[in-house]
Amino acid sequence: MSERTKPESGGHLWPSPGSEVSPRATDASPRPTPEIPLPPSTPPPRSPSKRRRTLVVLALVFVVLAGVVAVIVRSGSDPDSSSSTPPDEGSAVLDLDAPTALAADRAAFRIRLDWEGSTGEVKMYRVTRNGDVVATLPAGRTRWLDEGVFPSSRYRYAVRAVDAFGVPSDPATIAVRTPSAPLALARLQGLYDVTLITESKFGYGKFSARHNTGWRFVPVCDEGACDVDWRDTSSHELAARLDRTGASYEGSDSGRFNIQCDGHPLVSTLTFQLHVTRARVVGDTWRAAALEGHLTQREGQQLGCRAAGVDYTIRLVLYS
Repeated sequence: MSERTKPESGGHLWPSPGSEVSPRATDASPRPTPEIPLPPSTPPPRSPSKRRRTLVVLALVFVVLAGVVAVIVRSGSDPDSSSSTPPDEGSAVLDLDAPTALAADRAAFRIRLDWEGSTGEVKMYRVTRNGDVVATLPAGRTRWLDEGVFPSSRYRYAVRAVDAFGVPSDPATIAVRTPSAPLALARLQGLYDVTLITESKFGYGKFSARHNTGWRFVPVCDEGACDVDWRDTSSHELAARLDRTGASYEGSDSGRFNIQCDGHPLVSTLTFQLHVTRARVVGDTWRAAALEGHLTQREGQQLGCRAAGVDYTIRLVLYS
């Protein structure tokens, strides 16, 4: 068994830097020097002309994008700028002062407004009532008459000056309450709840001291106060024409009014005297809201029954 020879002190297992290693006897030719390939991720170098073309394209894209962003910012910053710009951009738009000294002269069915005009280039004045435009007037007009109002009603007006571009001034405002109208002007129309209270009577075997019924009034004119046709809602045979004098109505009619003798209906004669005691605005009409008066009812001798009669105090309240 052989022993492994130990290296001498200071010796090396690998060749020293100055020594040469002889090729193996079996190698017929020297080995070629190996080439180190470029990493696959490293792109091949570009020519200067291609790089210049790439930079030019990128610059053009940047310029186009910058222009688009500027257009979007300009168009989104003031969407109403085109509508508010005057047609003549070289002329300045002057703010109009509000009209001054706005005053009202009132009556039951009309209100007259007067004001002092605004300084500046006024094209027209715009009048609103309770927020709704009710009139537009030329620049020279500083008075307006409102005939679309009703008695005992409150209205708020605003008057503005408007320039050639449609820009209004600050408003001049005023609140007006119309006075009550005469009761004679109230229109007697519609269905009324009626209470009849007995004042005196004769000839009846039994008779209620209080009656309730309904009366309907239909004016014979298209508007305002005038004569009316009257009808009792519980007895359609009773219908009469009532003549108007101021706030009073008078008339009479004959018919069956729920009075019987031995089970047979009798003919009654009714005479009316009514007077309007209260009125109010209903829809677009000054209407009679309450009436008072007297009603006389008489039955002559019929079917062997004696004459009878009753006097009522009547009160009417507008139902609809």
